[in-house]
Amino acid sequence: MDEKIKEIDAILKSLYNTCLNYENGISDGSVYNFLRNYNLKPEERNYDISPLFFKKWIDRFSNVNDINVFVNPNWKYFCQFRNDIPSLNCYKLYIPLDYQHLYEGANRLFDFITKNKIKHTSKIASHLRTDNIVIRLSEYNDVKKVLNFVKNDAYINEGLIKTNPFCFSKNGVGLSYDGNLSYNSVVASLIAEYLNDAKNKKETKEEININNFYNFVDDITKSWDKIAILMEKYNFYDEDNPETIVHLCFISDLLKTALKSNDINVYYTKLKYYLKAKTKKEFLASYKSYVENKNIQIEMQEDKVNQIEKEQINNDKIALLEEFVLTAVKKYPKQNIEQPYYYDYLSGYLLYNNKNCITRDHDLRNRITNNLNKEEALKIIENSYCSKDNLFENINNYITMISLNDIIKTMKEKMPDSYIINLDRFLITNQVNFITRTNDARIIAENISSSAIKDLFKSLNVTNIFDYIENYYNKITDNRHKKD
Repeated sequence: MDEKIKEIDAILKSLYNTCLNYENGISDGSVYNFLRNYNLKPEERNYDISPLFFKKWIDRFSNVNDINVFVNPNWKYFCQFRNDIPSLNCYKLYIPLDYQHLYEGANRLFDFITKNKIKHTSKIASHLRTDNIVIRLSEYNDVKKVLNFVKNDAYINEGLIKTNPFCFSKNGVGLSYDGNLSYNSVVASLIAEYLNDAKNKKETKEEININNFYNFVDDITKSWDKIAILMEKYNFYDEDNPETIVHLCFISDLLKTALKSNDINVYYTKLKYYLKAKTKKEFLASYKSYVENKNIQIEMQEDKVNQIEKEQINNDKIALLEEFVLTAVKKYPKQNIEQPYYYDYLSGYLLYNNKNCITRDHDLRNRITNNLNKEEALKIIENSYCSKDNLFENINNYITMISLNDIIKTMKEKMPDSYIINLDRFLITNQVNFITRTNDARIIAENISSSAIKDLFKSLNVTNIFDYIENYYNKITDNRHKKD
């Protein structure tokens, strides 16, 4: 346990350094990405294994009884392995394997689970991460079987990646619970809250430690007001599923317990309590009664208004604006570095509502006129990660950000092993031959230029393409499939 305490202390202090370097502190997304990549080799971070392994797993298990392996077309970020109806009331196991051992290790694991007729709902993430294999089990005896199998399988042991220390672990397997929430997402939000609170109080790095973090989480879980605020701030609240409040409390309680113990029997005792439906109903009734008696408003007003505004701008409108940006950047090359030609067209609509500035290509003029007004477009830009106080700077940064993200996406698909290095070379030399021609990525790079990308980085307080992908590109894509 002493080693775990030292490890958590070191992580918290490292994240606090990041928190102090940014005016607005650290986001839960940054913490989440840190936990997701914890103990991964640098070259394996964000490595997409789905083109290599997903189809192979589907084919391999296609004729095996009692297991269904598939990729949901609406949720392509996981390959799912199932032989049971999904349940929120489960023991959750993380079995992280490195790239070299992931394919065969997963085969061995699910062969064992199937052979032993263990009921489960499982998935493997499309990208390497320290929770890349997730197994949900409803019976504790099955948990013990899987833990014992992992312990005795030499091949799997050889490829195990050490899990992040904010959960229980046994035989290299992480153990948690999440109900209808993500355990790691809740942990990330609590860490971010703790560090940002410490920054506001001007605490020193020496004051950041596991004990103070424990006390901070304990303080939140003892206050319904603070729990309600946390739920709204990080968008955990679900009006259609009021038991979410119970799951949040259970996760916070399990985190506190994991900070003080790594005893598997303590984990089992906690989970037995969480999984009792009667207990959950009593817990929920207590919460409802408290809200009615104290007349608590579960909204944080300012955050609620911002959230409602963001929700009103749906993904279709965002995608339409991004298509408009990319089409203009490709169609209208820059004439000079001060005022790119595409900027005239985009700003002509965004600032002056001149619909003649919208190209007719791909029926964009008609689609934007009918589906995306100027105010909605500006609100999308305002809500983006690159948003600043200056409207003109906002538009420029947004155009650059959307263009860069499209280049990254194309390069990542085209050259997964070297795309970051080639992007870095482009930014250093401004030589577009480092950018692939696929999907007109080179044309986009040519018209945007590396100097505009560097201006974007400066605005975001990042120094290089590595930091940008880690802190912004991944955050944008993860927001579409954040559940771990």
